[in-house]
Amino acid sequence: MNTPKHKREIHENRSKGRKDKTRWLIPVPLRLDAILEEAVRKGAAITKSEFVREATRRYLEALGFSLGVEPQPVKQEKGEVVNA
Repeated sequence: MNTPKHKREIHENRSKGRKDKTRWLIPVPLRLDAILEEAVRKGAAITKSEFVREATRRYLEALGFSLGVEPQPVKQEKGEVVNA
């Protein structure tokens, strides 16, 4: 799928300094979003984005895909560092 030039430029401007990442914009049902927000509030992840990244990693690994990189550390509220 080709992205119109103006949208690519907007994305490139927002992503400066983050060349190793891309942004996913996906619609999800409201109920799924509410459940995910509750899970984050209860400490399942630091943010919804981190939850989705970790769930995606685990699912890909369960399917037999090798990600080939170690997860980056995530800084928590009290300065603790844990693996993502």
